[in-house]
Amino acid sequence: MGEHELALKISNIIAYLAVLGVNIVLFANCSSGDNDNNDDGSSINPLTNDTNSKSDTFLSPPEYAESIFGLIYLLLGGFVIYQWCPPAKDAVIEGIGWDHVIASVLNVSFVLVWVSAYQL
Repeated sequence: MGEHELALKISNIIAYLAVLGVNIVLFANCSSGDNDNNDDGSSINPLTNDTNSKSDTFLSPPEYAESIFGLIYLLLGGFVIYQWCPPAKDAVIEGIGWDHVIASVLNVSFVLVWVSAYQL
């Protein structure tokens, strides 16, 4: 295993844990009822996008889209485990490459923008 392969596999693990961690922290924050209040006193729940007086952002997904995230994270976890198997070299190293890491960085960025409720 070359240095490039090992760096990619470790980066995939770190990226997966970052995405999973940010989403778990977001879910725990929303489930506990510890939501931030807006300047006008209303609160926003980033998981359900429930607001008292704020409009949706262009980045807010529809409510039904949230039901698929458990399956997505389970399959991504399978990918992170599968990358260590010998037959995965063609698929992971040569096929996917750094795309998973880039997608994870974009996912974390999206979640942080969504939670902040920036209006675009």
